[in-house]
Amino acid sequence: MSTENNFIPKTIVIGHKHPDTDSMVSAVAYAEFKEKLGSKNIIAGRAGFPNARTEFLFKKFKIPLPELIQDVIPDMADLMNSDKISLNEGTVLLEAVESLQQQRVSRLPFVNSKEKFIGMISTFDIMNKLFSVRTKPSGKAVMGMLERKVTTSLSLAAKILNAEIINIHEDKELKDLYVYVAAQGLYSFRQRIMKRSPDSLAIVVGDRDDIQFMSVMELGVKLLIVTGNGHINETVIATAKEKKTTIFRTAFDSATAVRRLKFSEPVEFIIQKNQTAFKITDKVTEVRHKILSSFEDLFPVVDDNGTLLGTVSKRDMDDTKKIRLIMVDHNNLKQAVDGANEAVIVEILDHHHLDYPTTSYPITVTNDVVGSTCTLVTEKYKYMNIKPSKNMAGLLMGAIIDDTLFLKSPTSTTRDKDAIDWLHGICKVSPEQLASELFGVGSVIANNLPEKVLVIDKKNYNVGKHTYSIAQVEEANFNNFNLKFEDLLTAANALIKKESLSFFALIVTNLSKETSLMLASGTHDFMELLPYNKIKDNLYDLPGILSRKKQLLPQLINVFHPLE
Repeated sequence: MSTENNFIPKTIVIGHKHPDTDSMVSAVAYAEFKEKLGSKNIIAGRAGFPNARTEFLFKKFKIPLPELIQDVIPDMADLMNSDKISLNEGTVLLEAVESLQQQRVSRLPFVNSKEKFIGMISTFDIMNKLFSVRTKPSGKAVMGMLERKVTTSLSLAAKILNAEIINIHEDKELKDLYVYVAAQGLYSFRQRIMKRSPDSLAIVVGDRDDIQFMSVMELGVKLLIVTGNGHINETVIATAKEKKTTIFRTAFDSATAVRRLKFSEPVEFIIQKNQTAFKITDKVTEVRHKILSSFEDLFPVVDDNGTLLGTVSKRDMDDTKKIRLIMVDHNNLKQAVDGANEAVIVEILDHHHLDYPTTSYPITVTNDVVGSTCTLVTEKYKYMNIKPSKNMAGLLMGAIIDDTLFLKSPTSTTRDKDAIDWLHGICKVSPEQLASELFGVGSVIANNLPEKVLVIDKKNYNVGKHTYSIAQVEEANFNNFNLKFEDLLTAANALIKKESLSFFALIVTNLSKETSLMLASGTHDFMELLPYNKIKDNLYDLPGILSRKKQLLPQLINVFHPLE
């Protein structure tokens, strides 16, 4: 079973909701960079679906999209021990005790031959079986360990005694055996065992021919156990085969053999059924209290079919086993994947305005004035003298081109250009040609439902108690926007109602003309503050505005300031 000392928590590198190309590529590239530095159990994720340009780039450079992760609220799959330590059919009490001691737990799950969870077996149950005091019909009290009856099969008895099998018959059948040690004279011992049916007798004896002859040749008992590797007469062996008497020879002495026989009973008889089992998809936040308040220390984790997948313990509820997050291309929990507040944020890599989450300990933060998070990732590679693969270099270059509008965006810097030049030297793909292919990818507005257009690249902001959203798409011209304007406006009003927004704007940017149009809707207080040239109701002209972050957002923050 895994221990806390070798547990490596999962780290997810992930961008914001409604991810753009920069968000997805920076996640993939930074996860690879971290792996090259030696990080373990680290993956790239995406909190939404790719747009057409993003898909184009990943396909062009033959790199898989990051894994879709819709929330990072830890579930049983994140915390469970997947070694599937369990007890199964045929396990005897002694093996169960050894497993419990080895795993240092008080109980373990029991599964059938198809790995289906049946119940739990605990140390207490075993001790209760062996040491509880039972009153016999005669009125005599007897402790389980001292009781003669053992319910087992001959094959299990042989296993527990490490026995040499001289003869065996009906080895798999479970049977009640009454164990007697031949420590008396022949006559007295014979009188003592005659009250039992020979077919239920298990005689334990050392090197005594008289007892062996009487047990096999006269009575035909079910089982003869010769201890101390004692001698067995050949005539006894031959007769045992005729009378179907099983004979074992073991190195153990008689006292030890009897004690071990008590531990040869199969654990099936002491299973605690109807025990709590958690689904692999159960969220930790929903089951944490139930686990921590329980008297038990270990719980099974199963799939929808009841198949055992692993176990989870109280120790696994420790915060040290929470998912780690590296946030790229954003630093705001409202833009982060659902459940980010349940994870441990260990690093932020971003190029947007500051709105950091509160953490209880120091974290690594890189937030710099560049046009693309992928520029920061590229600089990390350069600084550590690590070259990405040709395909990864091409992917990074394409993301920087996309996010900076091929260095035409006001957010672009010389560092973005330097990053493109360095990546070009690795991937040997023309930046100009890649930009032409990238910006020629089909219209976002024409190829998507209005509801999806609004959220492909949408970000939320706050002013006082109000929340507002700004989405942006790039188009080769405004034809599709004009054709779908009314549908987009209807979808925008529905989104405002659904998310309780005070204002929503969709910025449609024409790269070749270096201008934008804005579809806007919201409360009267917000709409009357807009300083832009109104073309018609809910439509505004934004000449020269290409960047949401560097141009439009600062203006809106300023004009919306009185609403705080």
